Amino acid sequence: KEQTFIEKYGLNPNEIDLNNLLNEVVQIESKKQTLEQLTQEQKTLNEKVKNFIQELNPFIQGKAQTFSDIINLLNSLQKLLDQNYLAQQRLNDLAVQLQERKNQLAKNKIELSNIFAKNKVTNFDEFSDLKKQAEAQEQLKLKVDALQNDLQEDLAQLEKVAQDPSALSKEKQEIEAQISQKQGQINTLHAESAKLENQMNILANSDKYFAEKQKLSDLESLLAENVKDYLANLLTSNWIARGLDLASNERFPKMLEDAKKYFTLLTGGRYVDINLDKQLKVKRADGKKFDVEYLSRGTSEQLYFALKLAFVEQVSDKIELPILIDDAFVNFDAQRTNYIVKLLEELAKKTQVLIFTARKDLVEKLTIYPIRVEKLTIYPIRIEKE
Repeated sequence: KEQTFIEKYGLNPNEIDLNNLLNEVVQIESKKQTLEQLTQEQKTLNEKVKNFIQELNPFIQGKAQTFSDIINLLNSLQKLLDQNYLAQQRLNDLAVQLQERKNQLAKNKIELSNIFAKNKVTNFDEFSDLKKQAEAQEQLKLKVDALQNDLQEDLAQLEKVAQDPSALSKEKQEIEAQISQKQGQINTLHAESAKLENQMNILANSDKYFAEKQKLSDLESLLAENVKDYLANLLTSNWIARGLDLASNERFPKMLEDAKKYFTLLTGGRYVDINLDKQLKVKRADGKKFDVEYLSRGTSEQLYFALKLAFVEQVSDKIELPILIDDAFVNFDAQRTNYIVKLLEELAKKTQVLIFTARKDLVEKLTIYPIRVEKLTIYPIRIEKE
């Protein structure tokens, strides 16, 4: 029986999963029912399509023969509907914009009415005329301001003339009278000039003229020399003034303190203070004060040297000055020389110090190698004329 079953149905019962087969049978039956349902729905749809085609006949005029033609026509209709919708939407947007413009126009009309009322005009033409007048007034104001700026000090005088024009006429007459008087003086001077020119022509051929000319040449040479001296003195004065400005710019008290320190060092402690009120005075260690004129020459030179050193040190941040000493210690005795050596050694640590001296003892105490300049003998050379 199994063999007969296998041959008849082509199935081996021993190799078949009955549960799985049953599920497949159930699915097949379900698909049959679904197929019958879809077939029925297709028939229904076909009926609806036929009815829809009959309803569309007035619009398509028999152009649709197949379902594809109907789909194409429907797509065309959908595009038309979309275009119509977009056009309607654009129309609505334009309507909204039109309403907004109307509202803005109404607002502008209110603002324009307020501007007209503020400027006391009734229409735009009157407002334009008023604007032109305002612009003209502004231009006129600019011209007036520019004119006032150009006139400056002369403006008050012009206003004074405008208030009293007769005064200007009177002043003009006075100036014309002065001009006439000056013209007469000029004519007189021209006559005198011609007379002097004639006299100069006469003198040009005389010995007196050449003597005066030589005298004038000598005066010009003297003037040139004096001008050079004046300019040199003026430059020196400017340098000194610059130095005094630097010293007086909150530096003088410190400079005086440094000068006291140097003076005390130079004098070996015999003088301890410097007072500068109306006159320059120094104070000795015993408390006595002396005017500079009563000091010995050596002590006064020590004082001035201390002031100079203090000044150079105070202005070193603005002007770096080397210290040049040209036999400033001629009147110093051995003890003062020892004091000055100590001070020079301190100064050499801060700035350049150049000492010109003929004193061998000072050179030996400074313990430096000097640059020696021997005495030069000048022999005159006689040049014979050819």
